[in-house]
Amino acid sequence: MIGWYKRIVLSIAAPAIALSAGSTRADVFCVDSSTGFINALTASQGNAQDDTIRVVQGTYAWYFVYNSTEPYGLVIEGGYTAGCGSRVVDPANTVIDANDGWRVLSLTSTQPVDIRVDGLTLLNGAISVPGMGAMTLYLAIQP
Repeated sequence: MIGWYKRIVLSIAAPAIALSAGSTRADVFCVDSSTGFINALTASQGNAQDDTIRVVQGTYAWYFVYNSTEPYGLVIEGGYTAGCGSRVVDPANTVIDANDGWRVLSLTSTQPVDIRVDGLTLLNGAISVPGMGAMTLYLAIQP
């Protein structure tokens, strides 16, 4: 059964999930394709830095996974114009569509970290299997 939560809109109101000690080093990625988004998530999960992924306006047809064991934060922001020179925050202009294939966005960290997702619409996550759907977060909790 493909089900009822087909759309999640993430915007500025999405808070950080957990707190970390933070880092002064950061990496910024500008992505304008599904392959670029996958590559940025892959690099971010193991580069020993806080990371920001800026997603250019458009529709990205795939599902995206981030699994990290590092104590560094991640920010994913949609709404950027080509080249990431400016940003229009409207979740309708940056859509991630999993086409009922899997969960749209899966973010996992074994460390207490800041994770923020902003300005995206998550669409058509498959929920026929428990744990699927639009988005899953598996994060360590800071005591």
